[in-house]
Amino acid sequence: MEPLAPCAFLQQIKKNGVQLGLKSRMLSSHNKFFINGEVCRVSSNTFKMLIELADNQEFFPSPHIDEETEKILYQWYVSGYIVSKNQAM
Repeated sequence: MEPLAPCAFLQQIKKNGVQLGLKSRMLSSHNKFFINGEVCRVSSNTFKMLIELADNQEFFPSPHIDEETEKILYQWYVSGYIVSKNQAM
């Protein structure tokens, strides 16, 4: 299945949220996230948003997602680390 285009993905997550893929693991520390062996450094604002995903394995729908968070979530989606909640199996 082809990934959604960025605009379609962002509309979907603002409505439904996302969750970690079943095989994904995510840790956090001092404005950094470690997801499936990759390190992602983020701003403090983005850290505050993404910590929910690390702690709860899901990111609840939000109409207010900053550009940095949008880019990171889309990259993780394309990599298969997260899925839109309505696509989760």
